[in-house]
Amino acid sequence: MPNSQYKKQPSKKSTGRDEFDFFNFLRHYGVAFKRFFSLLLISSLIITAGVFAFCKLSYVPQYKCSVTFLATPLTPVNNQTETPIYHYQNTEGLGSQLAVSFPQIFETGVLKDIVCNELGVKSLDGEIKATASPATNYFELTVLSGSPESAKNIADSLLRNYPRVVENVLGDIRADVKIPAKMPTSPYNKNAYLTWVFMAFFGTFAAGMILICVYVVRRKTICSKNDVKVILNQNYLCEIPLVSGKNTREHEKFKTVIRSKSFIESMRTLKNRTLAIINDAGYRTIGFVSTSDNEGKTCVGAGFAKVLSGVNEPVVFVTFEENAPSQSGKAKSRSRRKPSTVDVIKNMSFDKQNAVFPNIRKLFTNVDVLILDVKIIQNKDKLRDIIEQLKSSYSFVIMDIVAGSMHSEAVKFADMCDAYISVVRCDYISSDKIKSTLNYFSYSTSHNLGSVLNEVSSAYISYGRYTSYGKYSKYGYSYYYRNYGYGQYGNETPDNNP
Repeated sequence: MPNSQYKKQPSKKSTGRDEFDFFNFLRHYGVAFKRFFSLLLISSLIITAGVFAFCKLSYVPQYKCSVTFLATPLTPVNNQTETPIYHYQNTEGLGSQLAVSFPQIFETGVLKDIVCNELGVKSLDGEIKATASPATNYFELTVLSGSPESAKNIADSLLRNYPRVVENVLGDIRADVKIPAKMPTSPYNKNAYLTWVFMAFFGTFAAGMILICVYVVRRKTICSKNDVKVILNQNYLCEIPLVSGKNTREHEKFKTVIRSKSFIESMRTLKNRTLAIINDAGYRTIGFVSTSDNEGKTCVGAGFAKVLSGVNEPVVFVTFEENAPSQSGKAKSRSRRKPSTVDVIKNMSFDKQNAVFPNIRKLFTNVDVLILDVKIIQNKDKLRDIIEQLKSSYSFVIMDIVAGSMHSEAVKFADMCDAYISVVRCDYISSDKIKSTLNYFSYSTSHNLGSVLNEVSSAYISYGRYTSYGKYSKYGYSYYYRNYGYGQYGNETPDNNP
């Protein structure tokens, strides 16, 4: 399979070959089906409506009239007489023989001319079919016509003339009428369009499900802890559950997510799993990177700053935008653009009246936010001076670095940090693109702490033994690289910690 996320890791007892993980595939398929269900349903309904309209416009009523015959072979009554008479004998397949021979008798013989002359027409307004009951002497002639009178007249003419023609042509077989024709009262195909409607709906729906299956198999995204470790070859830090709320726009999610208890709990997990490394290495500036926009790095960075802050440990969160206010406090002229997460941050924060940084704002308790113009990277020395000034006033500087695939200067921003954390949105970006971005950031002089998996839906969250909420962390988080923690096994080492 092209996607390694559906392959099981070879066990000690296995032959070393990757095995297809069917249950993992079903889980991914369920998520994709839920995502595209509305589109699939709407597409099926639109195509079904089109088929229904076409069938209604092209509908032609057809009336059916049938005549049933019994084929009787010509056989002698006994061995003492040489004069054969017609006597019923259940000759297996005789009805089928007559049904097969009917088209030749009707088209090449005189039967068609006899019926046309009797009805006084040049051609018959209808279609005649011959069918037989298997392994019996019964066969049926069915007339299909657009008029009930025409169907009845043709059937009556066949009833009168076909037995004589069969006896003259075949000689040793007689066709006796068993069930005469009846006048049809309604079209036999009045509900035929419903068959096409159902076929269109279920056919389109089935085709859509097959396309979803192909999409799931061929799409290579990051959806689990194992994907982060195996596919991206990254240190897995934590997973952040998907927070649902009233705000559906990407830039408005910040308000809902930053106040969510599950999100804050995940940020505490991230803090506990990185704080030991940060303190031991003396890192003061931590950057958050991502492959593209809308992966949640701004929200994760702000949340991380919130849990890092304390009474005596103020933290500043630095983010960037186009045409941000300059250091003098004067806003540059900006063209009309779509609202962003930074705009939401501005609305949530308020001016702090800082003499050193006139445009710094208060975001949370003990957390300030500084919004800079992204073009400041053109003057690296100036940006470095700003960061050094911030480090003199704050315990930590958390930097929201521009997306790696969206900005050519992203590595230069990362160089301003001591370390960085990559944010990967679950089932959102191609794994190849993420690997390319991480390889791009590997040229930075800052240290890579690992990756967090953001917006993990309930379908991808597992509560197994080795998960963030499993056996080795009673409350969902524990310190890494320390001999203490909040969990039941808080003294676990990184090698055996989840």
